Amino acid sequence: MRGSGHRGAFVFGLMLGAVGGALSALLMTPKSGQEIREQIKGQTAPVQDRLSSATSSVRERTAGVQDRLTTATSGVRERADDVIDASKGKVTQLTQRGQETEDQVVSTAKPGVSKPIANDAQVHPTASSATTPPEAVEQQEPASPGEG
Repeated sequence: MRGSGHRGAFVFGLMLGAVGGALSALLMTPKSGQEIREQIKGQTAPVQDRLSSATSSVRERTAGVQDRLTTATSGVRERADDVIDASKGKVTQLTQRGQETEDQVVSTAKPGVSKPIANDAQVHPTASSATTPPEAVEQQEPASPGEG
């Protein structure tokens, strides 16, 4: 694409130079002003027609490309929206399954346990509390330094 832009500029410059050269040749010839103007009109009309048809051709091509790009991008957007909606549905399903599984695990757990253990003291009990029931720990008196 990059080379075609330079090529188009070159062709335009070439045509402009040719027209400029033809005009200066016409203006340098010993003819009357009226004859020269008629000659210039006669020679520039085909160039104008070619330029007009070239620009309309370029407009038609770019309009077609624009239409195709618009169609393609709208199709991509629709597909992306479908994928997003499907993903949201899957996430919702997985979240519900996870909640159901958690509820099943909690309901089948030992009676009295309703939540996962989060307290450090419950996760890592000390040696004395592991062997002694909690009621007994509260009732024990601290040992004096001489006993033991």
